[in-house]
Amino acid sequence: MCNRLWSLVPAVAFALKHKATLHVLFANEDYLRNFGEIKKNKHVKFWLTNKKWHKKRLMQWFENFSERKGREIHGELDLIKKTGFGFRFINGWEHRNDVSYIPEYKNQIRELFAFDPAVRKKVDDFLEDFDGVTIGVHVRRGDYRQWRDGKYYFDDETYARIMLSLKSQVAEKLQKRCRFIVCTNGTYNHSNSALDIMQMPGTDAITEICALSRCDYIVGPPSTYSQWASFMGDTPLNFILNADEMPRIEDFSPIVLMNTFGNGRKLIDIVDEKSFIVA
Repeated sequence: MCNRLWSLVPAVAFALKHKATLHVLFANEDYLRNFGEIKKNKHVKFWLTNKKWHKKRLMQWFENFSERKGREIHGELDLIKKTGFGFRFINGWEHRNDVSYIPEYKNQIRELFAFDPAVRKKVDDFLEDFDGVTIGVHVRRGDYRQWRDGKYYFDDETYARIMLSLKSQVAEKLQKRCRFIVCTNGTYNHSNSALDIMQMPGTDAITEICALSRCDYIVGPPSTYSQWASFMGDTPLNFILNADEMPRIEDFSPIVLMNTFGNGRKLIDIVDEKSFIVA
């Protein structure tokens, strides 16, 4: 879901800037029902279909037509201004790092992708008032066991050590008590009497990403999921890149663009080494 969101944002920002209409192909109603505001926007239209043959035939037609007519945009989306508006084909993932107008329309983008009020209320009721620091922990399971040879699939003990380290840092540097909310697409079973750990019962992906966005800090492995939570909540985020390296509280920073933190650090994909670095 979050890969799709990040691939959509640059084109949405461009459409808002130039008051153009963006047609989103093959939108998934299961995702869209979580974002009621963007469905109301006159500059973004969604083509809903779950039929594979629709997707295959339409995509082939668009790709072939765009190639013949030179209508596909490669490079910065601003090329549209030079080549003329009208029908232009954009591969969203290819343009996921196009930052042309995202900073300018960041608040409006947040409003368009605002979480459903019922989801926000459920999260707020669960978190309630707390006189301290709440840290969201994204425990990524599932595909991360195989993705990049499991480099970012950390066990429960690793997460517990990280939480203990962050609790100590919060107490020492911020003079506050600390609690953790674990959000995961799998299970987290580690218990430690020194840690105040919560998990929301009966949740789904959209509820947990909303919960992460409402925390004071977010920590987890490299993921567009936690990045989206940080972007939506302006919540400081830090990645776990190594099981033996403890994140420092002073290095947390909100995501302002995909793979880009507000403090200027960037997530760089090192394909050959099957890993990431933050520079």
